[in-house]
Amino acid sequence: MLLVAMAWWLIAPVAEGVFYYTNRLRGEYPPPGNHVEIPVVLFFIGWIVITPALVALVWFCLRQYPGAVSLFAFNTARPVWSAAWTLALLIFLYSDIPFLYASIRDRYPMDLITGLIEVYLMLCLRSSVIHSASFTRKDRKNQAGRAALPREPK
Repeated sequence: MLLVAMAWWLIAPVAEGVFYYTNRLRGEYPPPGNHVEIPVVLFFIGWIVITPALVALVWFCLRQYPGAVSLFAFNTARPVWSAAWTLALLIFLYSDIPFLYASIRDRYPMDLITGLIEVYLMLCLRSSVIHSASFTRKDRKNQAGRAALPREPK
């Protein structure tokens, strides 16, 4: 999941550049003036500002994630926690689906790839948060203690 987060983070500026380059070739911006440069600079400022928050979120989600949890898992031990994170994911998807549709309709393949990676990353983050919440500290210590014990040969 860390590789997915890094790929999304690295692809975002490329997709943004391709978007503006494609629009410029399509003639959507007037030739004189700085109509393209302002949004590009604002994107990079936002990209730099959001990086620490993204790193913190990925660390929070990855610190206890085993990787073998289903993307659509629901933790019955903590249903409110699972429902809250599922609701957050659905709100994100509700806002991202029009972007994905517009990327397909207007033929922006890099935006579509970025959006799909974003959706997969959010599914992974939700799954990891729901899984990590299923254990208490006592359960984690017991699991760590059992793993440290030598096993008897069969």
